[in-house]
Amino acid sequence: NAWQIKGIEKKKILLTEILEYIAKFAWYSESILRHFMIMISRNLFRSLPRRKKQLESDDDASEDPSWPHLQLVYELVLRLIVCTDIDKKIMRHYLEGKFVNGMIELFASEDAREREYLKTILHRIYGRFMPMRVTIRDSIANACYRTIYEGERSENGVAEFLEIFCSIIHGFSIPVKEEHKEFLRCVLIPLHKCRRLERFHEQLVACCVQFVFKDPAIAPMVLGGLLRFWPIQSPTKEEMFIAEVVNVINAMINHKNGVDLQPHWRILLAVIDQLIKCMKSKHHSIAERALLVWSEDAIEALVDMDKKIIWPKIIAAFIEEGIYKCLLCFLLFNFKNKNHWNEQLREYNEDAINNFKMRDQNTYSKIFDDYVKHKTLQNGFDNTANEKVKICRFFFRQTQYVSRLLTKKKQQTNRKSVNNIDGTSSVVLLKDRLILKCQNEQAINNNNFYVLNKSSLHPRFSCICLITFVDTRFVIDLTVFFYYFYRLMLSMLEKK
Repeated sequence: NAWQIKGIEKKKILLTEILEYIAKFAWYSESILRHFMIMISRNLFRSLPRRKKQLESDDDASEDPSWPHLQLVYELVLRLIVCTDIDKKIMRHYLEGKFVNGMIELFASEDAREREYLKTILHRIYGRFMPMRVTIRDSIANACYRTIYEGERSENGVAEFLEIFCSIIHGFSIPVKEEHKEFLRCVLIPLHKCRRLERFHEQLVACCVQFVFKDPAIAPMVLGGLLRFWPIQSPTKEEMFIAEVVNVINAMINHKNGVDLQPHWRILLAVIDQLIKCMKSKHHSIAERALLVWSEDAIEALVDMDKKIIWPKIIAAFIEEGIYKCLLCFLLFNFKNKNHWNEQLREYNEDAINNFKMRDQNTYSKIFDDYVKHKTLQNGFDNTANEKVKICRFFFRQTQYVSRLLTKKKQQTNRKSVNNIDGTSSVVLLKDRLILKCQNEQAINNNNFYVLNKSSLHPRFSCICLITFVDTRFVIDLTVFFYYFYRLMLSMLEKK
């Protein structure tokens, strides 16, 4: 009503006059300070409206209608805290207890402007009044506990708490005290399981990375916590976890004093396994983020520390999930095409595996051979394992080359029927599908055949693309049923 509006305007005028007066004249006395603190408490400490669940979104920024005069009160608090005329012991007497706790409760406000003022004021209190630091940290921890475990308190203010704490961590002495590690273990790491992690994840990562910068031996604790709270049903959170893992490992690997990873090797292997699992995800954004991880310098340095153990796991995942299918799908995976459904991801997979090949071609080739031998033996082809490895490697080497040729020669692939291309095979048209029949074993032994997966024509057998080269300038791209070729190849191997 009009009376309330008039009262609010009068309050704004009075607060403005107070701020102007204390900025120009000496005013301090304990009596005035006491009345200031009473006035501040009565204006600031209030019950905050509870946010309705249906309104919970990042776009609905809420603004307190009382902010015009609340801002002036906060400005007064800030002036009092930094004022050098006030005795620090007397000021601490008024700040300790209910006042600081009340300010921490106000961090739940929906108004971002209010939270920003609160962050500045609390940080100034923490920096100027050293005896209050433990109390402030405990109060912040309690507020975070309520967000983590009770669910009644909203995520409002958590980002501001973490910004304050990030600057606090920067000033920690080395070695880091056990009480600070306890805060990391009991508060920061459990915050990762909050439902709306995206609201403060950036600040949370900054805190965890700051801890690792102070002491790289803390990194395994952070990584273990991430594995413990790794999300299952939220792709967005899973992407954030992958990014945080990279940041933590980067801070650990590149620490100026170095770090001995041997005592923590078990947890690091568990992290690698989790990244491989993400790489196999059917959700394209998770798989894409995990594939891009392998090109990070810190991750490269980590996986290269033990190529004998780590590389086989990663390369096996590349082979099973990537574009390298050719004969592997038929010989090793029981006719099941295991390639990812997203074409762009298959390209990322190819880029990632090329990166491994460039770093150490010999190690990569050995791991690939061992993998194929293991799969063929696993499927009961004991006597022909070596021959199958040789054939698989031949097709594998040609896959990328053929892919490029197909792109360039796509205009020349519209032929319906071709007979006796090179005297060793024929192509016939059957129900609008092209089927190739190999007439003799020579078709397999020469270098005229290249394989590239295309689609599926039968529930039991995959379909591939068999390209026959008369010479390097002429390509016929045919979608063919592979059954005859596969049977002929097996019979050839059995004869050997």
